Amino acid sequence: MHFGDEETDVQSYAIDVAPMYRFSRRFAVGVTASYYTQGQDQYGFFSPQDSTAFATQIGGPANVRVLDAGTAIRQTRLGFALTYGGPRLEGGFSVQQTVSGAGGLVPVATVFRIVMRQTILLF
Repeated sequence: MHFGDEETDVQSYAIDVAPMYRFSRRFAVGVTASYYTQGQDQYGFFSPQDSTAFATQIGGPANVRVLDAGTAIRQTRLGFALTYGGPRLEGGFSVQQTVSGAGGLVPVATVFRIVMRQTILLF
């Protein structure tokens, strides 16, 4: 028994924006906004034999489309960010909170990101 996606179109996308204000050449602060949407999944059987095998296993006819329900989601996050860029060390910190969501299981979460990069000259 094999399940597969009937549709190969990309139904999800994300948009992130983070306008920053530079206080100095090396330090900036800004707000962040993020929007993510995911289309509803669409499942089907690869062949009629898979449908028959599945119905035999569960003891009766079933429509695999019941798996489609609740897979579409949409969420919006807002937050702030800080960045520092020195001669040999760069770093960033951001916090985002989910402020709205719809659809299936949308995580109501606070996301913390810390990024650090150091330049080391080997030769």
